Amino acid sequence: MSNYFMVVENYENWLKTKKKNFAEKAFKDGQSRIIIRSIEPGDFLVYYVSSGISALGGIVQVTSPMYEQSDLYWDDFYNLRFKTKPILILEEPNFVPFRPLIRNLDFVRNKHRWANYVYHSIRKITANDFELMRTAILNARK
Repeated sequence: MSNYFMVVENYENWLKTKKKNFAEKAFKDGQSRIIIRSIEPGDFLVYYVSSGISALGGIVQVTSPMYEQSDLYWDDFYNLRFKTKPILILEEPNFVPFRPLIRNLDFVRNKHRWANYVYHSIRKITANDFELMRTAILNARK
């Protein structure tokens, strides 16, 4: 059974990841280590693009166990990595605005302080939240 996560990516890193065809996702060692180490092949990651955009940009599926690598990634050391494959990727004009989804998302408990829930680099989400986001991304592709 798959697990679902929302990853927060700034716009600059989104573009760099897109250029690499979403073939890999990397995290810094100190970022939500317990959640990161729970990710397994077959799990899904929904990309939330921050940097004032506040929108969903796509979905990838994890295709490898976590591995550590010490070379630079995005001009910094993001040593915890996963191989991924793109499932649904939107072009920027079709990004899904996040705010209209907030009232229906389980993981956003305090709807008035929703920004606190997209502050961290990764967050585990429910299957219901994943399905809501996946449907919104699918609808944006049409």
